[in-house]
Amino acid sequence: MATPTIFDNDSDVCRNYPCSPCLKNDKKEQESTKYCMDCKEHFCTTCEQAHGRFTQFRDHVITKPTIVSKDLVYRKDLKGVRKNDKKLDAMGFCCITSGETRYTLLSDYQNDQFDLVSTIGMPGHPYALCEITSISAVAVTISNTTKLLLLDVSSDGNATIKQEIEVPFACRGITYVPQEFVDCLVIVSGGDPSGRDKNEKGKIDIYSIDASGADVKLVQVREELITLDNTTHQLFPRNVAINNAKDSILITGAQLGVIKMKGKQSITKSSVFNSKFAKTTRGICVNDKDEVFVTGLATKNVLKFASDGTLIGEIVNESHGLVIPLSLHYDNVRNLLLIGSARHDCSFLYVNL
Repeated sequence: MATPTIFDNDSDVCRNYPCSPCLKNDKKEQESTKYCMDCKEHFCTTCEQAHGRFTQFRDHVITKPTIVSKDLVYRKDLKGVRKNDKKLDAMGFCCITSGETRYTLLSDYQNDQFDLVSTIGMPGHPYALCEITSISAVAVTISNTTKLLLLDVSSDGNATIKQEIEVPFACRGITYVPQEFVDCLVIVSGGDPSGRDKNEKGKIDIYSIDASGADVKLVQVREELITLDNTTHQLFPRNVAINNAKDSILITGAQLGVIKMKGKQSITKSSVFNSKFAKTTRGICVNDKDEVFVTGLATKNVLKFASDGTLIGEIVNESHGLVIPLSLHYDNVRNLLLIGSARHDCSFLYVNL
């Protein structure tokens, strides 16, 4: 596996991206130590200090140079795997070990398929998916329906639908929460995508699941309208993730950014991870360090946040071939970030981190 860093000896010196002004003006490859999110340029220490002296640049956001080197970003071509070569809407990913093999599973929204392990038809548009480790199954939501599917993945790489469950509310994003006494699934639903119906609340539905997977029960529903700065915002939840402490739920809410919900606490301004550099948030995932990765659909990028919502920086963007990013999944076993796009060719990106 490629070395998962773009820095020399874990220092702040970026060796893959030289200082932009030095390269442009002096034709010199000077190592960069900072990155301006507004200018989208890398700076050495001298140029970063010069940049900060100009009044019009003082509000610019300066981060460590977090953009991943292009030689760590790969494209996985699915031609020959899928039933057809139509455009791919990669709505969700899941990685699962079956036997001695690590498989990547993908929901193909427009073609009503489930790919990579074996292509199988779906009873509608597959949306999000997650592994349920306690029963060695994969849960798949069918977009805006009340269908929840449980899939079995065999050691020889074949996937089959082993159970179809009716749930009370229409489904979108899903995540699995292992607990000491009873495992849970968190599914997000509700809200009006047009935003016109201000009274249509977004829902966070929590289901218990027994050891066989046969008994899935709704145990809690949290409905939300969000008021920030005396303005009411409708929550239209798309995708959901859970932090490692299992005490906070993270939801992408399109224009709102990422909403962090903890127990029954009210949602405040500090609960919202928002950045002008990630517009129309959709995909979300958390790694084993509790770092949060989020896609900006309109900005065509992936940002990384600390667990408290502090922006760490942009890691992947259009320069890597990213288009209309819909979904994310972090595979902690292989240290891979998987990125799916909308209406794209038969491929997706994965990043060695």
